[in-house]
Amino acid sequence: MKYGEIVHGKLHRRVNRFIAEVFIHGKKEAAHIKNTGRLTELLQPDADVRLEVNDNPNRKTKYSLIAVCKNDIWVNIDSQAPNTVVFEAITAGKVKELGMVNTVKREVLFVVQMKGCSTFAPNKEMDKTFTAALLKAVEQGVQILAYDAIVKVDELVLGDPLPVVLS
Repeated sequence: MKYGEIVHGKLHRRVNRFIAEVFIHGKKEAAHIKNTGRLTELLQPDADVRLEVNDNPNRKTKYSLIAVCKNDIWVNIDSQAPNTVVFEAITAGKVKELGMVNTVKREVLFVVQMKGCSTFAPNKEMDKTFTAALLKAVEQGVQILAYDAIVKVDELVLGDPLPVVLS
């Protein structure tokens, strides 16, 4: 999935679920956060960030925050990106477990939006309902797939398969 024009910045602070203040070329700007999750471990003051430029005059912000660097690893935080990345990979035949498919529905597998993870597992303590639903799906024969992702300056690409740990 290719992004448009990308600029680098430094996170100043998260104002609310949707807005962050960032410094771009030394100037403080408001940026839309493309993820309403807490992200407290990522959105720390002075974190390096990547932002997509949007010149739509009807938008409240010119920038969208799409990636954050933590421990020298870029993490894509655009919550809408995985569906597009997976759709592109499946239609290009890159998800070997599925083979060639004729019809694709977008919500089919989990994407860890970074490199460096060794497994995928639901967070049982944080989201018991999701974990229970995932386990029920497995009991009913649903194959759970997970992949990591390659975070480039202006692109997010499906990476390698990850083992799924459900126990």
